[in-house]
Amino acid sequence: MKAAIIINCNASQGRSLSKWNVISSNVIDMLPFEVSVHHTSSMQDVNELVPILLHDEKCNVFIGGGGDGTINYLLNQIIEQTGGNLSELVLGGIGLGSSNDFHKPIEKELKKIPLRLDFNNSVDHNIGQLEYTSDSGSLNKTCFLLNSSLGLTASANQFFNSPNRTLAFLKRSSSSLSIYYAALHTLFNYTPPRIAEKRCSGKKSARINNMSIVISPYLSGSFCYPELVKAGDGKFGVYCCSEMNRWEVMGTMSGMMKQRFDDSAKRTKFTREEIELITDDLLSIESDGEVFFGKDPGYSIFKSNISIAGHGY
Repeated sequence: MKAAIIINCNASQGRSLSKWNVISSNVIDMLPFEVSVHHTSSMQDVNELVPILLHDEKCNVFIGGGGDGTINYLLNQIIEQTGGNLSELVLGGIGLGSSNDFHKPIEKELKKIPLRLDFNNSVDHNIGQLEYTSDSGSLNKTCFLLNSSLGLTASANQFFNSPNRTLAFLKRSSSSLSIYYAALHTLFNYTPPRIAEKRCSGKKSARINNMSIVISPYLSGSFCYPELVKAGDGKFGVYCCSEMNRWEVMGTMSGMMKQRFDDSAKRTKFTREEIELITDDLLSIESDGEVFFGKDPGYSIFKSNISIAGHGY
């Protein structure tokens, strides 16, 4: 096997390269196959690099060095270049980002950096596919490994990616504080969208505070849902909060820090192999930390799974 490590030099507010340099020799020495290391600073770099690694260099192990957005973009480029034929490929990660949800639960770190490089214990992992209508009316598609969301989480991610001065300062000093600040700031400054599930004909749209469609229950910081599905089950776990006031949302957030999400009249959880939603307006749609603007999102399990390295090394 032949591996490529792709370092996103912009991750973690530009600190990812210095983090990588601390562990680079250790990581290269521990990997049981030929390794090449590539530094990228833009999406265009990745667009140009992935086809060369796949078709010319014949790499079949891809290791993303960065945050969840790095893993997500790398996955989507691999899918585009292979036409979704992922049977011979393995994906791993080096947690150089802010939240590193791809690495959770974090079982083993190297110099405080989480790794997902246990290739002896790789798992067959579902890929979620999101389709939505853009503001221009076109149908867009993207894939994700972890989760997608509408409402508070999506808006908080949008704010996190485009911070005000306070959040920009916190992102430089504390990942945990910046995540909690983004969540609370968003909670007190946004209006919940109205959303309905297409399969529930005749059901009026509800004011959705937050809806998460997940393969992995781990969200930013210490927020986590109780597990409904495993990574290879072929279905999503869906968690929905509706018609809540701010204090009820804060209570739900507090429970999620203890991996609690109890069913109630305003809080539901269920599983779906696919889900189609109808939105009254355009809204933020989050997918593995990346935020899109559109409406009427639909979710399904992608036609192929991908092998993901186990946690640790």
